[in-house]
Amino acid sequence: MPTLSQDQVLSEISEFFHADYQLIADTVLQGHEQIIWAGNHSYGRSPVGEDGGMERFGYLLVTSYRIVLVSFPEEYGWFRRGGRERIYLEGSHIEEFAYGAPSRPLTEYEINGRSVSEALLRNIVSVERKDYQAKQRVAPKFVRLVVQFLPDRSWTFLLHDPGEGQELYDILQHAVSNPPNEPGEGLLTELERLSAMHRRGDLDDDEFDRAKGRLLER
Repeated sequence: MPTLSQDQVLSEISEFFHADYQLIADTVLQGHEQIIWAGNHSYGRSPVGEDGGMERFGYLLVTSYRIVLVSFPEEYGWFRRGGRERIYLEGSHIEEFAYGAPSRPLTEYEINGRSVSEALLRNIVSVERKDYQAKQRVAPKFVRLVVQFLPDRSWTFLLHDPGEGQELYDILQHAVSNPPNEPGEGLLTELERLSAMHRRGDLDDDEFDRAKGRLLER
């Protein structure tokens, strides 16, 4: 799988994510990691039981052995003044929607609410895909992917471009049948990375304890 240069990664995500990506590259990604896919995503409102109906948007990075999901909460005011564009989707059994690519800089609320999730490609159990047409007259298409991981975890996200959605779907399906090995990192290095995420607030106390417990059990 070809790897992306930093300039290519930046060209694939919204310009309003560039500063945050530089932070992720410096603090979350490891020196040996190579990015093979990058793009914008949004949750919109997921069907009941999937991610709790979260309303978030952000960007997604796939490296040679893991996925890094960066997301921001939507900020909206009275009667949604200044809110992100919502694009409602045909064929969903509830009022499911996507967010268009950001058209303005992130607000302080969105930056402060930012979350980072990580998952190993080798832990993917299944990937489900569904295509949607938007209800607006000028109707873009979206791809929804539901990725199930071991032990009992799932991510749901919407991609703004069908071609990108197909490309990511193919990458994740390939990982199901050909699980990549994680590069050999020392236990101490991995613990230090988790501790750094905990100090930044990307992992709360419970998430940090669970992640550390899984690491020590390996």
